[in-house]
Amino acid sequence: WYYKFAGIVAVLALIVNGLLVIGTMAITKATITMPGLAGMVLTIGMAVDANVLIFERFREELAKGKSLAAAVKAGYERVFSCILDSNLTTLFTCFFLYKYGSGSVRGFAVTLTFGILASMFTALFMTHAIFDLMISKNWLKNLPMRALKLFSNTQIDFFKYGRKIIIGSIVLVVISLLSVVFRHNSVLGIDFSGGTQLTYSCDGEAPDVEKIRTWLDSQGQERVRVGYKRGQGGDRELEIILPKMAGDPSEFGQALDAAFPECKLTPSSTYSVGGSVGSKFRNDALLASFLSFIAIIVYLSFRFEFVYGMAAVVAVIHDVIVSAGLFFILHQGELSLTVVAALMTIIGYSLNDTIVIFDRIRETRPLRKDLSYQELVNLSINQTLSRTILTSITTMLAVVSLLVFGGGVIFDFAIVMFYGMITGTYSTIFIASAIVNHWHRHEDKKTYAVKSAAPASAK
Repeated sequence: WYYKFAGIVAVLALIVNGLLVIGTMAITKATITMPGLAGMVLTIGMAVDANVLIFERFREELAKGKSLAAAVKAGYERVFSCILDSNLTTLFTCFFLYKYGSGSVRGFAVTLTFGILASMFTALFMTHAIFDLMISKNWLKNLPMRALKLFSNTQIDFFKYGRKIIIGSIVLVVISLLSVVFRHNSVLGIDFSGGTQLTYSCDGEAPDVEKIRTWLDSQGQERVRVGYKRGQGGDRELEIILPKMAGDPSEFGQALDAAFPECKLTPSSTYSVGGSVGSKFRNDALLASFLSFIAIIVYLSFRFEFVYGMAAVVAVIHDVIVSAGLFFILHQGELSLTVVAALMTIIGYSLNDTIVIFDRIRETRPLRKDLSYQELVNLSINQTLSRTILTSITTMLAVVSLLVFGGGVIFDFAIVMFYGMITGTYSTIFIASAIVNHWHRHEDKKTYAVKSAAPASAK
């Protein structure tokens, strides 16, 4: 709807992208896991992001008076480096997650790797071929698009309240970390702490959680977590997590059913993880994340400057901590492999968005030497603001659909992603850019004033 014919081309590319990912997984006999599904969601988000970048470049080139053929050619040439940088940094993360990750975390890395390669092919080559064919056959003579007037030609001073915003971010990070300290071991899900998770569907009257907990105490079960959750079909399910499971799960279920006959319990699922296995999952995830951050800093230092790599990583760490903190505080959630997959998805999304602004700063810097560095950064944020908003909206549509129609672990994944979309967009504009600007604060002491970008021919 927004990009009209170009949007139809993008949808075709997304369909082919999905088919390529699923087909590649079938050929390699890879299994789709919940974290793997997270990888597919991020793949679609990054593919949409790439198409938005390309189409917005078309709009800019056409506005300069170029022919449609010249605008299409220039659009793909100008976005290539940005899309390449975004995808390569995410591929680094995939490599370390696969090498040092374990279990379903590897599934996330494999699916995302397939998705990134498919995304680059469909966004940079497939859509390009379609446009070139349509133009050469004279089937496409113009490329009308709708516009977000609210975010076009903006001149917002994003540094005006920079200090207050940074203080607010620090407060959010501290509160999020304190939530982990206060909850201590209870914040770790069964995937990391070990234990047995028993899930039952309740066809009758659901007993009070406190009554179940009291009964479990009488059975000698300590540090038990009891609660109700929404199942895949939307039904209410009873979930009991035992740090140590004594005896057979079926015998435990029979005893529980006998204690609460009004509930009419039916076993739904049983999931067990040993304590040592949980510790290994945790340590592997931490090691993979640490090495990924190092690789991102090195690569962005090579492509941009060292401070750009540090700024991107700081923004990503901020997003992960705050998103997890909101999940722990507002939903009393637990850190599981599903939540880790969501946090890794946020890393890729946030990096993608940040590099778009960094690329615009790099491109505009030699063309606008009349601007101070703060003016340059602020101008770049304003010029890419419509892209940032559009990519956030499109990715949010997928996340909201998971929130509405998903249940169980899918809800945990979706709600963490929901917070990550907000923090990722926020940190890209106000944190990563602020760090880069502060690093270059001594380059120019000019008074701030946003100026419109000069055309490329003015160079």
